Amino acid sequence: MEFHTCPAQTLLQQEDVIQDRHALLDLMKSCGKKKDLAIARRIHTELLLRNLFPTDVCINNSLLNMYAKCGAFQEAREIFDKLLYTRNVVSWNAMISIYIQYGLPYEAFRCFKQMVHDGFAPNSVTFSSLLKVCSTIGCLQMGEEIHEHIKKKDLFRKDIVLSTSLVDMYVKCGKMKRAQEIFDEMPKRNIVTWSVMIAGYAQHGLPDEALRCFRKMQYEGISPNAITFSCILKACRSKEAIGKGKKIHVISFYFEMDTVLGNALVDMYAKCGVLAKAELVFKELPIQS
Repeated sequence: MEFHTCPAQTLLQQEDVIQDRHALLDLMKSCGKKKDLAIARRIHTELLLRNLFPTDVCINNSLLNMYAKCGAFQEAREIFDKLLYTRNVVSWNAMISIYIQYGLPYEAFRCFKQMVHDGFAPNSVTFSSLLKVCSTIGCLQMGEEIHEHIKKKDLFRKDIVLSTSLVDMYVKCGKMKRAQEIFDEMPKRNIVTWSVMIAGYAQHGLPDEALRCFRKMQYEGISPNAITFSCILKACRSKEAIGKGKKIHVISFYFEMDTVLGNALVDMYAKCGVLAKAELVFKELPIQS
């Protein structure tokens, strides 16, 4: 059954849908995507009235996520509280994600601490979510605590996304030396990891280090993309570095000009005082519809 082409109200009127576990999960997912709070409440009411799947943790986690996506924080929290004896790591991750979504980072941290206290084992999803918050608000202390958990679970070498998030956290907290140490310890690095380091050096006023990192990336056989070029161009926003910026501009000709790369080029030329070139690049930018 195609849920995206059939109104949720109509589906709810079909007796087999609300009783079919798989159909119900699809329906709640669809409802969350459409942010239809009225139907979300109707689904929940039907489940309560019929006493369907009361202890099914997957159904309850879906209810929690559905309410969160519909903007009903309080109802999502109530679902979580009722899951006291049937919570799993997915439930905790969902609640942490909801706190983050609603701009409550310290509540997310408290939820994480309670999760650990209650004997649940955080996973890569838990740590990645919290590291992003640490990066956003510059909370180094919590970031270092999460780093210790990651080391204890030996997740660092197993998950490149998680290790990249860890590097990014140290970069955003202004600890470039520590970020470089973590970066050097990584068994594998991808274009995202390299871009994080390059952007970090550029943002912290270390253009030579950013350029060194850029050259080393290429030496190790990693091809830059538009995001990487945008990051390295931030390191060339001075009259002394204009020559390097022009060379990077030439290399970037092999890539399709997009808004991110184009804006970085315009910004670099403008900051270097080469306004004619900045205007020329600006005119070449693709028109956004």
